[in-house]
Amino acid sequence: MNANGTSWQRSVCLAGRVFGVWLILAWPVESGALWTDFTGPEKGWKVSPWFGAFHSVAKDAGWVYHPAHGWVWAQGPTESNFWMWEEVPGWTWTANTVYPHSYDPDYPGWMYFEGETGVRFRLTGATKQRDHPVAVATEPAHGEYGVPVDLSFVEVTFDRPMAATAAWDVPREWGGSFALWSADRRSVAIHRFDARSLLPPLSVIRFRLNPAGNGFADPQGTPALPYTFAFTTGPVETSGPRIVRTDPPSGAVDVDPWLDTVEIEFNEPMARHGGFASSNWWPWSISWSDDARICFVARESRDTPLYAQKVQLRPINFRTAAGVDLVVDAFLAFETAPPPSTRVAGDPAKGFYWPYYLFVPPHLESPVRLLVETNNTGTWSDDPWVHEESALALLKRRSAFAAEIGCPLLVPVFPRPFSPAAPEPGGIYVHALDRYSLDDQWQGLERIDLQIAAMIDDALGRLRDTGHSMASRVFMMGFSASGAFTCRFAILHPERVKAAAAGAGGGWPMAPVATWEGTPLRYPVGVFDYESLTGRTFPLETFRNVALYLYVGSQDTNDGLDVRGIPETEKVQIHALLNWPSDPFIANRWPLAEAMYNAAGANATVVIYPGVDHRISQEMYQDLAAFFRQNR
Repeated sequence: MNANGTSWQRSVCLAGRVFGVWLILAWPVESGALWTDFTGPEKGWKVSPWFGAFHSVAKDAGWVYHPAHGWVWAQGPTESNFWMWEEVPGWTWTANTVYPHSYDPDYPGWMYFEGETGVRFRLTGATKQRDHPVAVATEPAHGEYGVPVDLSFVEVTFDRPMAATAAWDVPREWGGSFALWSADRRSVAIHRFDARSLLPPLSVIRFRLNPAGNGFADPQGTPALPYTFAFTTGPVETSGPRIVRTDPPSGAVDVDPWLDTVEIEFNEPMARHGGFASSNWWPWSISWSDDARICFVARESRDTPLYAQKVQLRPINFRTAAGVDLVVDAFLAFETAPPPSTRVAGDPAKGFYWPYYLFVPPHLESPVRLLVETNNTGTWSDDPWVHEESALALLKRRSAFAAEIGCPLLVPVFPRPFSPAAPEPGGIYVHALDRYSLDDQWQGLERIDLQIAAMIDDALGRLRDTGHSMASRVFMMGFSASGAFTCRFAILHPERVKAAAAGAGGGWPMAPVATWEGTPLRYPVGVFDYESLTGRTFPLETFRNVALYLYVGSQDTNDGLDVRGIPETEKVQIHALLNWPSDPFIANRWPLAEAMYNAAGANATVVIYPGVDHRISQEMYQDLAAFFRQNR
């Protein structure tokens, strides 16, 4: 293959970044030809005798998911051979007669794909060689402690000569920097622009090379894999009292979430008083070593792990035993490790196409109920990894709450796709469980409510298999789009929900009534067309057994009122009923919702929080914890 390209390069070309990898496939024929002859035992799943099992998400056979390769956009003339492009190594060709080998025309040479690890190896004779350049040494060394604060550059050495390209990420304390290469291009020195300024003492400086997957590369363009090294600076050598050590060091990440005491060591005895301006370490208490040189700062919540928390402690009013004020040359900041979780892959045979995460706190309260909160990315994307990262971030944020109320936590990784397109603008709003999420015309996106129900069943089974005695009905919570999901799911499947807390859900909490003041309320405004959508009548008596907490801030203007798919005349009536769009404050609709819930005899608590905009305040969190405890 050369710069001018060949005929297949000039044909149809499609690309997408999925799970952090760009995949591009080019074909000289109409789309939809690849994979169409394959069949499989489950809906959407097909089996190639040489490529293995994969799932075809869309009816046009474009996106497919392969357990080893991940998501692939595939179009082509035949199932027996094709070209595909990845960021690493670029264009490759494979076929039924050679797979898992593939040929790289730019190298040129053959590679072997190791399905268990997802790593490609170049083949040189009978030897497998890693495809990517590797950093083999750094100066300072990874993990080195006590590095001088006047350090002006770091040096990285690779296993081969490199091109002149580079990319790195480093804390702002390092400042701006530039790269200078050695004559043999195997080592690069990353210099600080302002080498005269001192680095912060007792702090971790962490370099991430190729954080986005490219930058440092060999002359053939093969990028080095993302690589991280870190070191800790020493104290400033000045006169007077100062901090000489902290444990953990400032800037540390992945600190043990069970850590309950921080140590701060001084260079001379202190007066045994002082305090801290703190974040995520309150309330705290102080004790001292016998020689008054080490201060121990313990958090009172020592029985609860701190998952994925950024902790800060800044000394205030510390002085020596002789009365000399501390020179505050550093404050302690570190981040605790994320919660341990299990990623469960999508399993169409069990009724769900998308993965979910399951977190089990160390202490569970009886009766043990699964807490479910659906992901809410806040934007559209056809890149599944965008939604996976968002789901992981939600898991980190909510793990402390789940641990507080003693519940395992389930977070799904549902998409919010651009394509396939919904009949009306706004897309298939899966994260809000909109009308189109109850449709069955798009493979992989059918009946999202039944998919989350299947995930719940799967998670309960896994928890029971590990010895937990699980209650069958779950807790559910959500805010904004996921608040709408929570409220709507509780109405769709009240037999599965013990208690649900829905915050600011879509500008309107779906009401358990069919009409109001002569206005038909179709889904997701009400239950007028419940039976035509779900195939069963609305189980009102069962719904009355669900405890509901419907809350919103008085200053919330995030209006996601969704009337798509509803006849135009009814849209006008609903807008008039809910004073849309004249009133920008969605909380003013909550009293009307409360009246509807009361009319239905529901067990609903409706709360408006004064002065709060579109967010979950600390008071809200406290009330939510109390609500779930009361309804366990």
